[in-house]
Formats: sequence, structure tokens, C-alpha cells
Amino acid sequence: MKIEVSDDLKSLASLFTQHGKKLYIVGGFVRNSILNLKETDVDICGEILPDEVIKLSTKLGYRAQVVNSKLGTVLITTKNGNQYEYTTFRSESYVNGNHSPEEVEFVTDIKLDAKRRDFTCNALYYDIEEDKILDFYNGVSDINNKILKCVETPNYVFSSDGLRLLRLVRFASSLNFKIDKKTIIGAKTYIKNLLDITSERKIKELKAIAECDKKYGIKNAHVYAVKLFNKLNVWHYVFPNLKYNYKININNKDFNIYKNCNEDFRFVNLCALIITNLLKTKNASVANIEFWINNLFNTKSLRLSNKDLIEIKKMLVIMFAFKNLKIASIVKLREIAISIKNEKIGECVKFINSKKYDVILNEIKNMEKQNIPFEIKDLAITSKEILDLNIVENYMLSKLYQELFIQCVFNNLKNTKEELVSYIIKNYKK
Repeated sequence: MKIEVSDDLKSLASLFTQHGKKLYIVGGFVRNSILNLKETDVDICGEILPDEVIKLSTKLGYRAQVVNSKLGTVLITTKNGNQYEYTTFRSESYVNGNHSPEEVEFVTDIKLDAKRRDFTCNALYYDIEEDKILDFYNGVSDINNKILKCVETPNYVFSSDGLRLLRLVRFASSLNFKIDKKTIIGAKTYIKNLLDITSERKIKELKAIAECDKKYGIKNAHVYAVKLFNKLNVWHYVFPNLKYNYKININNKDFNIYKNCNEDFRFVNLCALIITNLLKTKNASVANIEFWINNLFNTKSLRLSNKDLIEIKKMLVIMFAFKNLKIASIVKLREIAISIKNEKIGECVKFINSKKYDVILNEIKNMEKQNIPFEIKDLAITSKEILDLNIVENYMLSKLYQELFIQCVFNNLKNTKEELVSYIIKNYKK
């Protein structure tokens, strides 16, 4: 099979040949060319060490720099601005299922380099000079049959690198591949290795999995991913505070919200789905929501950014409020008012209940007309203006702002400077 290769790479491959070496394209680009999927990053490799690769690249006027000396990785930028990541052939050994190899040895045997890879569909090499694919594990056949299978044995693959459990789900779902039975058994056997993976690496894979349908345009790929998580019993090992046999119920409306929500907002919605699957509407107090957010997403095992935590909380409060508007609180009113303006959240909310969505939109418009604050920062008085009254001390400001906000939202105190000053004088002046 002939694969379209840029002139930049052809020139580099020719230079490699002049020095008695081969340059190969490896992995995803080869796989996707066979599948006629849109292009992905072009990774290249060979037996030449990084320093020599830099010298050869420079001869062509390319820029090259080492990005990981331990792994032998060089980033090459051509005159046209195209970038390629080159890696020297290597063999690896891992400890405790960690995603980073403990020992790395540069090798000249391409078969040893293929052996360190995860799945047969990713262990393909394209000889640029000779226009041919090197396939040591029947990867082409597996691609044509849409089967995801480990190189060597599943035990060999999953025992060495815990992150490969999540990569298994990501590749199977984004490519719409079935997983080989022996591979599934091996994955379940070494599922505990996920506990050894850093929080940052887990989060990166989870975000890619949640948005996997937009990678290659495979419809409902993100739905397939959740089903695989259930089948492999992955949840507990990604979120240790979940029960061992935790599974997402794919037959309820919350799952349909995840299925149909904006793909750019999907990760936050997946996190919200995990919690809604735990709580019934009657138990969905703001306190319970905050407890589970902290218990699952703000721990050593999986620590999300504050921005993500806030977005998850907003989504949860909205989802539960639309199911049961008796979950009335300052937080609910505030978060619904603010969050529903977010187009991505709005799509999810509208899917839950379009009639209530329209009602809330009208309430928001009325609040804006009446200058009712959506947040404390919307109050029509500054901290300096309050302190200039010489009635309250600086340490009282936070509590006072909360009180003014409550009065404006629930007790019809007008949000004007005059009314707020009058309230402070009336209630705080001795």
C-alpha cells in the first residue's frame, strides 16, 4: 500500500538512506491511512540517535531540538512549518504499571521497537523510501477487521503500563473497534495498575475519551466508551472512592443528557453523570453535591482544576434543580441564573426539560430588568463605599455581602446604592 508522504519527509528519508539508515513513519498516521480517516500527527522513527538526527535535519535547513533525551525524542520543524516527532528505536522496562518506563535502551532492531508498543494497529511502520508497510503483529489484518488486539500478549502489554487500560478504551471507542477477547481478559487482570497512574495522566486520557467522537467523527463513540468502562469495571480504579462494582446506568435520562450534550462540554458532563448516578433527586442537596465533587474530583488520586470543579457543580445543581425545583437555595438560584447563559450548559439544560428551560430564561430576563443580582459582585455597592460609612469593620464585609445578596434575591431589597446603604444603616448602626 502506498501512503502519501510530504516532500519534507521524503527529503529527510533520502538523507537517512545516504547515511545507510532508514526513516519510518510509525503508528497512528499509518493506521489512519489504511482506514481512510482524517490525518493525525505524523510520528517518525529510526535507529539514528538524537544528536545525529539534529545534524541531518540541519543540513536540510530544518530546525530540530531534543524534547526528551531519555526517550530519544526530537521535534523537527521544516522550512514549511510542518512538524514531526522523531524517536530513536528503543526497548523499555516498567515498574509497578507506571506510564513512564523505568529503563530505556536505544536499539537498532526495529522489531524490538515494535515490541514495546501497545496494540497491533499502532505497531505499523511505513518505509518511506521503499513505499511499503512493515507489519510484525498482523496489524493490517486487525485494522481491516476492526479488532483491537495487543502486541505480544495482553499480560505483556498491560502488566507494563497502567495507562494502557485507558488507551484501550480510547482507541476502541474513537475507532469503533471491537476488543479481542484475550485483550479484554488481560485488561481486567491488570486493571489495578490504573491506581499507579498520576492524576494528570488520568485526566488527560479521560478528557480525550469523553470527546472521542469528534476525533474521527465516529458517531456515539463517547457512548461506546462508557459501556466499555462498565464492561471492564474501570470506574473504581480511576475514581477510587467509587464502589468496586460501580456502573453508569445507560438507560436513564441523565445518560441521554451526556449522550446529546455539546462535545466540547462533554468531560464536565461525564463527571456530573458519575455523581447523578450516585444520588437520587431527593438526596441531591447542595451539600451532597459538594461532598461528592470533593470526594471524587478533588483528591490525591484525581485532582481536577478549580475551573472544572466549578463547572461540574454548576451542571449538577442545574440538573437536579430541573428535576426537582424544591431544591431551592441561594446556590441553586445563582448557579442556574449564571450557568444557563453559558451556551454549552444551556444545551444540556434544554434537553432535560425545554419548558422549564424557557421558564428559567424568562425569570432571568425579569431579574435583569429588576436589577436583581446574580452574584455578590453584582451588588450595587463597593467595599470602599461600605467602609466609608464607618459602621462596619473590614472583617465583617464578607458576611455583610452575603446578607445583602440574600435580601436582594429573596426579600425584595432593591439593588441600588441608596437602598443598600439604608439597609446597612438601619440594621448595623448602633
